[in-house]
Amino acid sequence: MLRSRGYDVEKIAIQVGNLFGIEANDLLKPGKCKAVVPARSVLCYWAITELGESATSLAKRIGITQPAVSISVQRGEKIIREKKLFLESIL
Repeated sequence: MLRSRGYDVEKIAIQVGNLFGIEANDLLKPGKCKAVVPARSVLCYWAITELGESATSLAKRIGITQPAVSISVQRGEKIIREKKLFLESIL
């Protein structure tokens, strides 16, 4: 897992922000800006699947509901597949 290598949600947010051309802080706060939603969805997917973050703790950190995180994870998985994104390539 990435956590054992010193990665956390903030570090992943910086990398995802760079990938999408968005400030990491914008990914870590609530909102439905069209440009931010796909990037936040990718962040949620990687935070849950690669960091082992729980949906509940991620929801509290971002300021959205746990169901919204779950929806974001599903959306993020689709985006990652469509765009052929690999977390390892941006770390």
